[in-house]
Amino acid sequence: MNNIVHLMFKDLRLLVRDRFGLFWIFVFPLVYALFFGAIFSGQSGGGGGGKIGIAVVDQDESTSSKAFLELLAKHPSLSVRQNEDGSPRSMPLDAARDLVRRGKRAAYVALRKGFGDQGIDVFAPSRDVAQALVEVGVDPSRSAEKGYLQGILAESTFRHTIDGFADREKTKRDIARMSARVRDDPAIPAPQKLLLGVFFSALDRFLAGIDVSALASSTSDGASGESGMNLARIDLVDVTVEDEGPQSAFQITFPSAILWGLIGCASGFAIMIVRERTLGTMARLLTSPVTLSEILLGKGAACFVTCVAATLFLLLVAWIGLGIGLGSIPKLLVGVAASAFSFVGIMLVCSLLGKTEQAVAGATWGLMMPFVMLGGGMVPLIAMPSWMQQLSSVSPFKWCILALEGAIWRGFSWAEMVTPCLILVGVGVAGATVAFFLFRRTVARA
Repeated sequence: MNNIVHLMFKDLRLLVRDRFGLFWIFVFPLVYALFFGAIFSGQSGGGGGGKIGIAVVDQDESTSSKAFLELLAKHPSLSVRQNEDGSPRSMPLDAARDLVRRGKRAAYVALRKGFGDQGIDVFAPSRDVAQALVEVGVDPSRSAEKGYLQGILAESTFRHTIDGFADREKTKRDIARMSARVRDDPAIPAPQKLLLGVFFSALDRFLAGIDVSALASSTSDGASGESGMNLARIDLVDVTVEDEGPQSAFQITFPSAILWGLIGCASGFAIMIVRERTLGTMARLLTSPVTLSEILLGKGAACFVTCVAATLFLLLVAWIGLGIGLGSIPKLLVGVAASAFSFVGIMLVCSLLGKTEQAVAGATWGLMMPFVMLGGGMVPLIAMPSWMQQLSSVSPFKWCILALEGAIWRGFSWAEMVTPCLILVGVGVAGATVAFFLFRRTVARA
């Protein structure tokens, strides 16, 4: 045991003397985290590109409701998930509410049964929310998006109403219904009822004599107001959003930055081993009363300690310097230990990829870079498309980031932490085993 400890401290002293190596282990990952964290901080969640991400629900499933949802999907300020044919992707109401509750979408718009049959009654009383045909659920804390979305819905409602005029039979039914509503409403004074009755009659004759398709390009700046009438009866529902997901862009970038620190550790110690082989230090160690297992364990321990130190350094900077929450500390420590252990095995394998320092350095980075890019080292996993996230499972670096994210902001349970941590430990054991047998064969040949 003393031999392993002495070898570990010897390698740590050599690392401290290598200032260039320390830069890649401690400084570069910090620069990466701060740089990309600053970039992602300027992006809004829920829609991408500054758009408001909404989920849509079509309970009516009529031609009119489909046309209205298509208007929303085409709006430049909204982001609506689409089917393969480009149509808006409708989902069950509970699923839409759950997306908003979990912060995945900023709001949902649900068209209730009867939306297409009744049309858009422009003279529906504002107080009549019991029969509202449009339900909008939004996070109450996002007042700016809520007000902006109301304006977009008013605009889309107006456009939808204008488009509906092209259907003469439907327009006649809508006018008749609105006329009956005004006539039977006791809150409307008799003179105003008479005036509106004349208006409806004139409107019916007017629409019969013009090309209403030309009106479809019109816009309205006063689509809704406080006059007691509105373009659409909208039932606004507040949805309490769960405290889930990254609270800061730096929570996304720091796990990726930690990955670069671990790569720097593995690369640095792999080069150190091949340097000792070329300088004859390894041969002298093997002639001393130290076994090959002790040598590998000593170097593995030094690499493990350095990986843990680099990770804790970055986490402390994130916590103290930037005020970033670290989630569950016990789970985070387990994830850090599993990640460091996996890189010990990777380091031992990389040290056998060449016979010179230049060959090992080139082979190490050449081997790691494809897995780094696929595993979330370049682009954070959360920013990858779904197909790439699935493909990234072949990269051990993906499981390293997932173990750290699971403890910091994904809210993993202990059962969910088992899978990435076991994979990382398996990678470390497999790498150490392969390296031991290859080292032993190399020593036997020498």
